[in-house]
Parts: sequence; structure tokens; C-alpha cells
Amino acid sequence: TESHLADITQLLFRSASKTIFLFDDDKAGRGAARKLVKPTIGPEPIAYGENTFVWVLDRTADFKLFAKRRSIATEQAFFTAEFLYPVEPSAALCLELVEATRTSEIELWKKQINGDYWPSVGQKICGELISAEPGSADWFYSRGVPESLKRRFAEQALARAFDTAHIDAIMTKATSVILDRAAPE
Repeated sequence: TESHLADITQLLFRSASKTIFLFDDDKAGRGAARKLVKPTIGPEPIAYGENTFVWVLDRTADFKLFAKRRSIATEQAFFTAEFLYPVEPSAALCLELVEATRTSEIELWKKQINGDYWPSVGQKICGELISAEPGSADWFYSRGVPESLKRRFAEQALARAFDTAHIDAIMTKATSVILDRAAPE
């Protein structure tokens, strides 16, 4: 993956087009972003060359409350694009999709939480998250959307007209950076 990222960035540096690498705010996403803009990453696009920027998703207020309530350290947080939608309808949709899907992957997924939480929160909180009420915010944020259901989740979120205010704010900021309306941090 590192060699592919290096190849892609070299191609982009030769391009006059502006590009933003927008990463999930999870261990893998933060790691990839840090490889490009050592050591600084955050909720603002960071310049990585003349026409290239690196950015990590900005967490929602609901997710920040969840992380604080569950004592999840910043470096252990798991924040993906599916968490950009409001938590209540997102968690309900995820539960609906999971209940309608009977595969061994989904059955295993139901019994687990994100593996990065263990070092941060310990056995007690991990146990509470594992047994969180299906469809609750804690249940949703501690697991995310199963990989095999992400596309259906996104399609249904759009079809059901979920509030996209947080996504819209990210797109507005990205557009401003690309069109030089705001200087990146």
C-alpha cells in the first residue's frame, strides 16, 4: 500500500489539478496521513506539495461525546465516513441492514467491537460496548458498518434523505481549498 500511495502522489505532483486526500479518522487513516504530512494531522487540510492536500475526517459532536463518555483516547478512536450522518437514524439503519443479512461475517461482527478500543478503555468498558443495545449510539460507534454493507448503507442513507450537514460542511471546506478561497492550515 505504501508503494501505491507513493506512486499516486508522484503522479499528482505532476498534475496542475488540486487534489485532497481525505482519510477516515481511524488508526489506518491517521497513519496514512502522517506518512504524508509528518507529524501534523487534524480536522483541517494540510498542504502536501503545491496542489495536494492531506486531511482527516472531522469528528461529529455526537462521536466526540461518545468518545469522552467511554474514555476513548484520540489515538484509539475509530471514525469513518458512515459516522458523518446523524447517529440515531444511522444506527437504526445499520441494525436494519445487519438483521436482514445472515452471513457468518455478520454473525461474527455482531459479537465484536473495533479492536483499537481495547488498549484505550479496558475490559469493563469493552464489555459494556460489546453488550450495548443493538441500534444504540454506543453499539453503532463501537462497531461501525460491516464492510459488506457499506455500499447499501450509503445508498439507503441517501434514499432516506439523512441529514448531510456535516458532510456538506466538509465538502464546502474542500471546495474552498481547491478553489483557493481559504488558505489551509
